[in-house]
Amino acid sequence: MTWWRSSASSTSPTRTDTSLLRCTVVAVTMVVTVSLAAPAAFSSAPAHAGGAEILWANNGARTIGSADIDGTYVDQGFIETGAFNPCGLAVYDGKIYWAEEESNRIGRANLNGSGVRSSFIDTGLASDPCGVAVYAGKIYWASGQNGSTIGRANLNGTDVDDRFITGVDNAFGVAVSAHYIYWGYVRITGRATTVGRARISGTDVDPQFIRGADNACALAVYSGHLYWANCGDDISHGSIGRSLLNGTDVDQQFIPGTPGASGLAFYGGHLYWSENSSSDSSIGRADVNGSHADLHFIVGANDPFGVAVSSG
Repeated sequence: MTWWRSSASSTSPTRTDTSLLRCTVVAVTMVVTVSLAAPAAFSSAPAHAGGAEILWANNGARTIGSADIDGTYVDQGFIETGAFNPCGLAVYDGKIYWAEEESNRIGRANLNGSGVRSSFIDTGLASDPCGVAVYAGKIYWASGQNGSTIGRANLNGTDVDDRFITGVDNAFGVAVSAHYIYWGYVRITGRATTVGRARISGTDVDPQFIRGADNACALAVYSGHLYWANCGDDISHGSIGRSLLNGTDVDQQFIPGTPGASGLAFYGGHLYWSENSSSDSSIGRADVNGSHADLHFIVGANDPFGVAVSSG
């Protein structure tokens, strides 16, 4: 998933850089015939100790990884998502949701890894989803690289609208509050510098709500603040930014030195993120005030792009 990477980092199923420039884009798309792999399954690894769990999308291995909230009981193959690449993760009401770029779908499974449905929602041929959020009975997704929409559907998979918000080129990551939807912008080569916002109804679209970002590829809302992952455009860049929900008090270096940060989640006084760069494939953790950052809280992931926490 890392657009600046020159070679794959794992012997698991991989993607080349040219896949990031493929022609499956929002609004202009080729019709591609895809052969589906064997049905997805959940891991038979030993069960977790119980309680809260952290989950991440292994974009390079086509799996969902998991661990106990303290970083133990790591299972990189907790869920086999099938033939496509998970990109973004959300947990809500006993379910795990993930976006599947390339396949143009949203996947879903139970929190114990059973009931895997890789084709839970078809986001449309003009979609390339990367980033997913759930709020108030709705699921939202960003169209990802070369796309220009935010999609929305009911949590039961009905009323799919893959053009809920339009005109948001290269939208990556999505977060939702009681009144607004937020998304980041990413350029495959170079730097996108804004975070966008619209009302929860999809109106009043502001593509430059926050400026000065550095390829904001993942977002989260927590305790009156908006957070975003500044993925950067090479391994020497990267940070986690923060502002108030109204867009003021912007700090682009709230947590510096996180190249490839690509997913954000909060739980129990901690901020978690997935680290996806040419030098790192790990899960990071810090205190919610930005202190005690540990870039390698969990190691051994495979191009992780998206993280979520289940309270158990």
